[in-house]
Amino acid sequence: MSDFDTNEFTQHPKLIISQGSRSVLVEASKWAKFLGITGYCLVGLIVLISFSMLFVSSSFLEGTNLHMGMSIILMWIFYLAIAVIYFIPTNYLYRHAVSLRLAIERNDQRQLDSAFENLKSLFKFMGIFTIITLGLYLIAIFFAFLGAQLF
Repeated sequence: MSDFDTNEFTQHPKLIISQGSRSVLVEASKWAKFLGITGYCLVGLIVLISFSMLFVSSSFLEGTNLHMGMSIILMWIFYLAIAVIYFIPTNYLYRHAVSLRLAIERNDQRQLDSAFENLKSLFKFMGIFTIITLGLYLIAIFFAFLGAQLF
Protein backbone atom coordinates (compact mmCIF):
# COMPACT_ATOMS: atom_id res chain seq x y z
CA MET A 1 0.00 0.00 0.00
CA SER A 2 1.58 3.27 -1.06
CA ASP A 3 1.55 6.59 0.76
CA PHE A 4 -0.97 7.93 -1.74
CA ASP A 5 -3.60 5.34 -0.74
CA THR A 6 -3.94 6.67 2.79
CA ASN A 7 -3.74 10.43 2.49
CA GLU A 8 -5.74 13.34 1.21
CA PHE A 9 -4.96 12.62 -2.44
CA THR A 10 -7.48 9.78 -2.50
CA GLN A 11 -10.25 12.37 -2.34
CA HIS A 12 -9.42 13.29 -5.95
CA PRO A 13 -8.55 10.00 -7.65
CA LYS A 14 -8.76 11.39 -11.21
CA LEU A 15 -5.55 12.87 -12.47
CA ILE A 16 -5.66 14.33 -15.92
CA ILE A 17 -2.42 14.75 -17.81
CA SER A 18 -2.82 17.42 -20.46
CA GLN A 19 -1.33 17.06 -23.93
CA GLY A 20 1.29 19.67 -23.06
CA SER A 21 2.29 17.76 -19.95
CA ARG A 22 2.40 14.52 -21.95
CA SER A 23 4.84 16.00 -24.43
CA VAL A 24 6.98 17.37 -21.61
CA LEU A 25 6.99 13.97 -19.89
CA VAL A 26 7.90 12.18 -23.14
CA GLU A 27 10.80 14.57 -23.71
CA ALA A 28 11.90 14.22 -20.08
CA SER A 29 11.79 10.43 -20.41
CA LYS A 30 14.03 10.62 -23.49
CA TRP A 31 16.62 12.65 -21.60
CA ALA A 32 16.34 10.40 -18.56
CA LYS A 33 16.85 7.35 -20.76
CA PHE A 34 19.87 8.99 -22.41
CA LEU A 35 21.37 9.80 -19.00
CA GLY A 36 20.60 6.27 -17.78
CA ILE A 37 22.31 4.64 -20.77
CA THR A 38 25.26 7.03 -20.40
CA GLY A 39 25.43 6.12 -16.71
CA TYR A 40 25.47 2.40 -17.52
CA CYS A 41 28.31 3.02 -19.99
CA LEU A 42 30.27 4.97 -17.38
CA VAL A 43 29.75 2.22 -14.80
CA GLY A 44 31.02 -0.32 -17.33
CA LEU A 45 33.99 1.90 -18.12
CA ILE A 46 34.84 2.29 -14.44
CA VAL A 47 34.70 -1.49 -13.95
CA LEU A 48 36.78 -2.07 -17.08
CA ILE A 49 39.39 0.47 -16.00
CA SER A 50 39.54 -0.96 -12.48
CA PHE A 51 40.14 -4.51 -13.75
CA SER A 52 42.69 -3.39 -16.33
CA MET A 53 44.46 -1.34 -13.66
CA LEU A 54 44.52 -4.39 -11.41
CA PHE A 55 45.88 -6.75 -14.06
CA VAL A 56 48.40 -4.36 -15.62
CA SER A 57 49.77 -3.21 -12.29
CA SER A 58 49.94 -6.76 -10.91
CA SER A 59 52.30 -7.72 -13.74
CA PHE A 60 54.58 -4.81 -12.83
CA LEU A 61 54.48 -5.67 -9.15
CA GLU A 62 55.90 -9.17 -9.28
CA GLY A 63 58.83 -9.18 -6.89
CA THR A 64 58.12 -5.73 -5.43
CA ASN A 65 56.97 -4.82 -1.95
CA LEU A 66 53.72 -5.92 -0.37
CA HIS A 67 52.59 -2.36 0.46
CA MET A 68 52.43 -1.38 -3.20
CA GLY A 69 50.38 -4.48 -4.02
CA MET A 70 47.96 -3.78 -1.19
CA SER A 71 47.58 -0.17 -2.34
CA ILE A 72 46.61 -1.32 -5.82
CA ILE A 73 44.09 -3.81 -4.45
CA LEU A 74 42.56 -1.10 -2.24
CA MET A 75 42.32 1.23 -5.24
CA TRP A 76 40.63 -1.57 -7.22
CA ILE A 77 38.09 -2.11 -4.43
CA PHE A 78 37.52 1.66 -4.24
CA TYR A 79 36.81 1.86 -8.00
CA LEU A 80 34.43 -1.09 -7.81
CA ALA A 81 32.62 0.55 -4.87
CA ILE A 82 32.29 3.76 -6.92
CA ALA A 83 30.84 1.72 -9.80
CA VAL A 84 28.29 0.03 -7.53
CA ILE A 85 27.29 3.31 -5.91
CA TYR A 86 26.91 4.98 -9.31
CA PHE A 87 24.98 2.02 -10.73
CA ILE A 88 22.15 2.31 -8.18
CA PRO A 89 20.86 5.80 -9.12
CA THR A 90 21.58 5.13 -12.79
CA ASN A 91 19.37 2.05 -12.65
CA TYR A 92 16.54 3.94 -10.94
CA LEU A 93 16.80 6.71 -13.54
CA TYR A 94 16.73 4.32 -16.48
CA ARG A 95 13.80 2.33 -15.08
CA HIS A 96 11.95 5.61 -14.44
CA ALA A 97 12.50 6.68 -18.05
CA VAL A 98 11.32 3.39 -19.54
CA SER A 99 8.24 3.17 -17.29
CA LEU A 100 7.31 6.81 -17.92
CA ARG A 101 7.58 6.41 -21.67
CA LEU A 102 5.43 3.25 -21.62
CA ALA A 103 2.88 4.91 -19.35
CA ILE A 104 2.45 7.85 -21.71
CA GLU A 105 2.41 5.74 -24.89
CA ARG A 106 -0.05 3.14 -23.54
CA ASN A 107 -1.97 5.34 -21.11
CA ASP A 108 -1.04 2.74 -18.46
CA GLN A 109 -1.56 3.71 -14.82
CA ARG A 110 0.61 0.85 -13.50
CA GLN A 111 3.56 1.99 -15.60
CA LEU A 112 3.05 5.56 -14.40
CA ASP A 113 3.02 4.33 -10.80
CA SER A 114 6.21 2.37 -11.48
CA ALA A 115 7.83 5.44 -13.07
CA PHE A 116 7.08 7.58 -10.04
CA GLU A 117 8.16 4.81 -7.66
CA ASN A 118 11.54 4.67 -9.41
CA LEU A 119 11.79 8.46 -9.32
CA LYS A 120 11.03 8.41 -5.59
CA SER A 121 13.69 5.74 -5.06
CA LEU A 122 16.20 7.79 -7.04
CA PHE A 123 15.56 10.88 -4.92
CA LYS A 124 15.61 8.84 -1.70
CA PHE A 125 18.94 7.25 -2.62
CA MET A 126 20.46 10.59 -3.59
CA GLY A 127 19.17 12.20 -0.39
CA ILE A 128 20.63 9.47 1.83
CA PHE A 129 23.88 9.53 -0.14
CA THR A 130 24.07 13.32 0.28
CA ILE A 131 23.49 13.07 4.04
CA ILE A 132 26.22 10.43 4.35
CA THR A 133 28.62 12.50 2.24
CA LEU A 134 27.98 15.64 4.28
CA GLY A 135 28.50 13.64 7.47
CA LEU A 136 31.83 12.33 6.19
CA TYR A 137 32.86 15.87 5.25
CA LEU A 138 32.03 17.07 8.77
CA ILE A 139 34.04 14.25 10.30
CA ALA A 140 36.98 15.04 7.98
CA ILE A 141 36.80 18.74 8.88
CA PHE A 142 36.68 17.86 12.58
CA PHE A 143 39.78 15.69 12.30
CA ALA A 144 41.53 18.32 10.19
CA PHE A 145 40.97 20.90 12.93
CA LEU A 146 41.99 18.38 15.57
CA GLY A 147 45.17 17.61 13.62
CA ALA A 148 45.91 21.33 13.18
CA GLN A 149 45.65 21.80 16.95
CA LEU A 150 48.14 19.02 17.61
CA PHE A 151 50.87 20.45 15.37
